Amino acid sequence: MNKTFVTTTSSSTPEALFSSRNCHKSVLESNFRIKPNHQIFTSLKGCLMALFLSLSLFGANGLSFAQKSTIASGNWNNAAIWSPAGVPTTGQNVVISAGHTVNLVSNTSIGTGSLTVNGTLNRANRSFTAASLSGASTGVITATASILTVGSGN
Repeated sequence: MNKTFVTTTSSSTPEALFSSRNCHKSVLESNFRIKPNHQIFTSLKGCLMALFLSLSLFGANGLSFAQKSTIASGNWNNAAIWSPAGVPTTGQNVVISAGHTVNLVSNTSIGTGSLTVNGTLNRANRSFTAASLSGASTGVITATASILTVGSGN
């Protein structure tokens, strides 16, 4: 494979190399892995954005943000009462914080997620399923004729 070597005395920036001695951008990029500054910045920016997105989705420890905690009272399906924002999904651990009341408006399951009730979960006549249940002595679960499934038992 033929290699093209470029020397310059005026500047050693990639842009100067591209313009000196009729050297083509593709030759420098393919033979020397030299990219113009804007491409380096774009690549770095892309990497940082990917890292930020990864941390947002999977947390700093590489696991998914497996916990949603209430920041206010309201209906379960109201994304604004949860932190991080969004309605809890299957597999997430859920904490109803002390002083907050969360009302179920439909049958709900967090599957393999756990439920910690430090406030109040008002199930009304809705069923709820979680892999485990815990909470403070102040935690309350209210219901009328509905099923609470925890783990493999009711």
